[in-house]
Amino acid sequence: MESNRMMPAEADLEREIYTSLFEAYGPVVTGKALWSALGYISDDAFRMSISRGEMPIPLFGIEKRRGRYALVKEVARFLAQQRTQNLESPKREEVNYVTVER
Repeated sequence: MESNRMMPAEADLEREIYTSLFEAYGPVVTGKALWSALGYISDDAFRMSISRGEMPIPLFGIEKRRGRYALVKEVARFLAQQRTQNLESPKREEVNYVTVER
């Protein structure tokens, strides 16, 4: 059974990301700040993800405003989860050991 509880390191990372984003943008993020924070290389890639239904976080509109918006806390949570779940181990160089007789 999978738990929704975060590991302490993930929670710390989420808090760190949240603080950074909140200080820069406030509670809501939009535009280039949003799509680049989510790892999209362009606005077109971001829009394609929306049209395909592949957006990893909830987006919303604001009355009489253009664009899509997301809560900074949801962006931070997504990024922390991705970092924790997809962390790769550092690649270890393969070393061939040769036995030398003396």
